[in-house]
Amino acid sequence: MNQYLKTLTLKYFRSHKETILNFCSGVTVILGRSGSGKTNVQRGVKWLKDNRPLGLRFLSRFAGKGDKAEIKAEFTDVTVKFSKGKSGMSEYEIDGGEPFSGIANGVPDKVVEALNLSEVNVQKQLQLGGSPFLISDTPGEVARTINRITRMDRVDTWISSLTSRINTGTGEIRLYEGELRDKRERLEAVYAVLPEITLLVEAMEGLEGEISGIDRVELELGSVLDSHRKIMRRLKGDRKWLRGVEPLVEKAEKAEYELSETEDRIVVLESITEDWHSANGKKERAGRILGAEKLLTEAEGLREEIALIDEEYGILNEAVIDVKDKRGLLNGAKENLETIKTEYDELYKETIKSFSVCPGPLACNLNEDQIAQIMEG
Repeated sequence: MNQYLKTLTLKYFRSHKETILNFCSGVTVILGRSGSGKTNVQRGVKWLKDNRPLGLRFLSRFAGKGDKAEIKAEFTDVTVKFSKGKSGMSEYEIDGGEPFSGIANGVPDKVVEALNLSEVNVQKQLQLGGSPFLISDTPGEVARTINRITRMDRVDTWISSLTSRINTGTGEIRLYEGELRDKRERLEAVYAVLPEITLLVEAMEGLEGEISGIDRVELELGSVLDSHRKIMRRLKGDRKWLRGVEPLVEKAEKAEYELSETEDRIVVLESITEDWHSANGKKERAGRILGAEKLLTEAEGLREEIALIDEEYGILNEAVIDVKDKRGLLNGAKENLETIKTEYDELYKETIKSFSVCPGPLACNLNEDQIAQIMEG
């Protein structure tokens, strides 16, 4: 149900001492002689709405010392009362509640909201300097006035906002449609080259398999090269050891030569020993034959010769012992040399076998001389 004014009470307001007007839900016509207070009814509503005019011009001549001018408007769903005395103190009340005081020249927001009145609701039939209400106004002005009365201006605002949103949405739709066309064209271009991309992907997958195989061969080759480096390091160490053993072999050969000479000297010494025993027999026979003095003289000479022979025999005996020791060292060196040769042959065979992995055509076509050169390098 729409809100409308049901009852208006004017008390001590201008020409009204106390007037009560009852309005109907349709059209209410106020009739009266000139000066009977018809216009003051309209002024009372405006005074209630705007808290104007100021001063004491609103106060009726019927008011006593303590009386107040009062306008009370009862609508279908709310009642608002406004009063002001000679002190100038203004008070608004809504539905008989706590009065709004100390408001000076303004109107509280809650009162404005409760009244819900505008300039359209409070007009004279003949405005000063203007034409009769709506009769001679332009169609546009009449439409705007009717919109304000029926609150169609809010609808216009909603329509304007909705139109703006529709226009914005239309622009966004066009923008999205353009983007959609571009994406569709790009998608069609992608679909056009999709078979080629599929072939490229398959080729790449094949290449990935080959790359994996190459990686495995590379790892195996790296392992073979590491083994080769270890073998070469061991061979270099063995070469250094052989270079250290060569002087020992030379010394052993020299000792063997000296041993042979010593054995010859031993044979000579044994012959001398036999001669010495023969000399002793001769000395006995000489003693018996030549006599004691000559025997002694020969004995002295033989003693000196025997002393020299004993000294030489001791030297030869030490040489024999030294030769035997050197012969033991020589036999040990020969055994070590045979062991080294055996290990070297095994390392060589392992090195040749380690190159059974074929990293490429070049390595597969190497002959034994080239492999030997690589081993020496």
